[in-house]
Amino acid sequence: MIGLRIAQAARRSIGEALAVRRVNQRGRTISRRCFIASERKLILPAFGALTGGLDAAHPEIIRAVGPNAQALVPLSDRLLRFPLAA
Repeated sequence: MIGLRIAQAARRSIGEALAVRRVNQRGRTISRRCFIASERKLILPAFGALTGGLDAAHPEIIRAVGPNAQALVPLSDRLLRFPLAA
């Protein structure tokens, strides 16, 4: 069922973005590329060498995907989820 929902979201994707999720940890800012997903939309990260970094919680991204979106940060062994609502 989850795979079907991801496939449906991918068909309605709004494109590629230079989205990153920034987290302050022990006085340092950690920044990682991320997917941004809502119930009906999916923004794919840009993984190129020259990609920038628009914060996933930027108002334009929230406007595009809706207030209940999540930033999904892939790691080698898991997927971190961060709600984007303020």
